[in-house]
Amino acid sequence: KKGYYGGSFGSAHFRLYVRMLQLFLSEEYAGANPHVKAKFMDLLFTLNVVEEGRIVGELKGLLREQPNIDAFVRSVLGFYASVEFMSEMGAGGSSKFRYRFFIAKFLVRALEQPEYAAALRAALHTKQLSDFVAHMLTDLNYFLEEAFEKMAEIRAKESAPPAPTPAGEDEDAQSSSAAQLREQVKNYLKFGRSYLRLFDKVSEICAAVFEDEEWAFKVARVLNFYAAKMCARSYRTLRLDNIGALGLKPLEFIRQLVSIYVRLAFSDRLKAELIADERSYDKEALLDIGSTAYHRKLVPEDVISRFEELVLELEALKVERDDLKHITGDAPDEFNCGLTFEFMTHPVKLPSSSMVVELSAIKQHITLNGEYDPFNRQKLTLADLEEVPELRRRIDAWLDDKKAQYRAQLRARTALADARAPDYSDADDMRDGGDSESVDSTLLGRYN
Repeated sequence: KKGYYGGSFGSAHFRLYVRMLQLFLSEEYAGANPHVKAKFMDLLFTLNVVEEGRIVGELKGLLREQPNIDAFVRSVLGFYASVEFMSEMGAGGSSKFRYRFFIAKFLVRALEQPEYAAALRAALHTKQLSDFVAHMLTDLNYFLEEAFEKMAEIRAKESAPPAPTPAGEDEDAQSSSAAQLREQVKNYLKFGRSYLRLFDKVSEICAAVFEDEEWAFKVARVLNFYAAKMCARSYRTLRLDNIGALGLKPLEFIRQLVSIYVRLAFSDRLKAELIADERSYDKEALLDIGSTAYHRKLVPEDVISRFEELVLELEALKVERDDLKHITGDAPDEFNCGLTFEFMTHPVKLPSSSMVVELSAIKQHITLNGEYDPFNRQKLTLADLEEVPELRRRIDAWLDDKKAQYRAQLRARTALADARAPDYSDADDMRDGGDSESVDSTLLGRYN
């Protein structure tokens, strides 16, 4: 098909290019000059932008078989990460971000198709996908955090009383400086939101990758930080003139955040990290973005229900973690540890003294004080401890009932449908009612 670069790069050239690409992906060329390989792959991602995403389908047709598509996707993931080290070969930071920005646009479009999505799932537990996730989250956070910092700087300048023009500087120069600052914000948001769309898409296809112990900590802090930034309370503090022109698009941002939270809610590890985030975890911020998503119909009703359940569970987990006594203060005496007098979750019996204690407490005693029973100083090792299954079942049943009572009380204070819709008076970026496809198409068309 004619059209690539004004007709100078036709379909015959593209078929030859794909044949060369497959060679580059083979083991024979594993050690090829990475800078040359980067330029070669950059051509693909540049063509994808010029051709408004049509390269995705063309490439799939030429790769043909799923193993070829799998190999290509793994190579793209690996390339995304390896770009980090290209500065050693003469490519600056701007080149790095340019490569990654184009890769992100390519992957967002490609992962809409089942063959590319299957290739991403096949890459689970590979080093390529793990490294890709690390750099994607770092890039997302870098650009969005820079954007919010620059917006705060713009806010400070716009709200300050007019300063006298310094000698030798005209008003046009000051105006140019403000315009440059706004242009920086637009660029940071363009890049950051591209990575957020990619995060959104990867979480939809391969949520399990974010459960990895290495990334759960970082994912939790990214989600909580931007939930706090995008709740109406924080958004209103920006108060920038013509904020819509910067491209923040708060409602689409919220739609993506709510969707990602829900997709990752299956992970107990991630939920523990969410509530452990002392800097940004805020139940009120989550309720705020959830209420916005509900009233603006940004996501389907089942997603709202699952998000509501997640907020409920997170708050209950936080209370259980921060103050278990709040729930277990009236526990029967037999449920309390004979050593610490605190509520037990894993009771064990000491054979020589017949005392029942919490497993973690007796482990700590043996580690710190030696292998003896603290009640009679008889020899005691971890292997001597006896499980008490019947008592543990009764403790679990009692605790589950108390948690259910607490969560029922909490539920009454967490209904998104009953909450007043947060005010986003400037957020008119979703007039289509929250159709993310049309929003993305508008963004792509505007960039091209």
